[in-house]
Amino acid sequence: MKIKSIFRILLLFSYLLLPAAGLALGNYNGYGGYVIGDHRLVGLAGAYLGKSNDLNAVHYNPAGLVFSPDVLNVGLAQSRLDNSQTDFDQNGSKDSFPLSYYFAGIVGRTHRLGTCYNIAVGLVYDQPYAAEQNFDGKALSTTTLEKYDLRLAVTSFSFPVSLQISNNIAIGININTLNVEESIRMKYPVNFQGNKVADIDIDDEQEVSATNVDLGILYKYNEKLSLGFVYKPKITFSFQERSFLVTDLRTGLPVDTGIKWYRNVTIPMCTGIGLNYEYAKDSSIGLDTNYIGKQNNTVLVGSGLVSGMENYEFKDAGVYDLHLGGNYLWHIHRNLQVDWRAGTYYEPSRVKKLDSRWHYTGGLQINWLYFMVGFGYDKAVDFQNMVSIVALIIRR
Repeated sequence: MKIKSIFRILLLFSYLLLPAAGLALGNYNGYGGYVIGDHRLVGLAGAYLGKSNDLNAVHYNPAGLVFSPDVLNVGLAQSRLDNSQTDFDQNGSKDSFPLSYYFAGIVGRTHRLGTCYNIAVGLVYDQPYAAEQNFDGKALSTTTLEKYDLRLAVTSFSFPVSLQISNNIAIGININTLNVEESIRMKYPVNFQGNKVADIDIDDEQEVSATNVDLGILYKYNEKLSLGFVYKPKITFSFQERSFLVTDLRTGLPVDTGIKWYRNVTIPMCTGIGLNYEYAKDSSIGLDTNYIGKQNNTVLVGSGLVSGMENYEFKDAGVYDLHLGGNYLWHIHRNLQVDWRAGTYYEPSRVKKLDSRWHYTGGLQINWLYFMVGFGYDKAVDFQNMVSIVALIIRR
């Protein structure tokens, strides 16, 4: 490659590293971002920016879609994450706050041999963060709640487009429409002279939407080595602060319950760079790092609901993470392959009172004809994630 061409590429990559980028939904839960994706992403520990050639590219690096080995890729994934980091009921032990993740999509590409103007497009439904917690008989100041349900969910519809602009360079954008929902449902007991006389139903929900565009670049240095960059803008979802009132039976006047549930949600900026090296056909190793910008939240969602629950103050600066993962494809037969994956990644804490943690991941995938079944596992301190997928893939 000519020196002038290399210089132009470096200028473009430098532009991507300017401030104001990012998507890391896991940050809202107090950390720098656990891996979100199907079994392939989980098994590879999120080391994917330099490869990104399947459905997962939508949220990692959309530019890689045009280099996919599959003309059509259709998938459906579901996972459950258990992240125990808060003593909600103040009984001395940590309580689990389970999260669910749903992912479904379809992407396809052209592949005109001998030309560079190929394109890939897709449509993906994604719910990368859905947390729900139910409590019974927990203390709120001097009042005991019989039951309450809390929910925070982030949902997105994404439209990725990738364009190959030369034999070894592709650019991509991912248009995201995101919706954040927070809801609270409870039976609040009303007491008179020390006795409960009624239950007041509190049922409230807010939704806030926003649209953003991610930008990615993938550069294939040669058949074995590739380099990826991604730029993702900061998004803030602003919720109205609401007071929940009950009637004082002695005076007949409304009284504020003190319940504060709604919090603004910020998906912080992020820039990422990743390398991928294919040491054998369809077998590779990847290394990624991301800078994730400052988190604007001051307390975790729901911290005003339970009396005495610890407030988590976010750090005043951004953080860096690190991902290392690889896979080995075992060709049993022309129509049957087994893919083994393993990796590790560093997830920095976003708040002052939580320690950063290392994750260890693994995965297995079986390809038969046009179908794929896969499993992935991610384990860290107070965290585990198991994800499975069934997919249809049409080879070129």
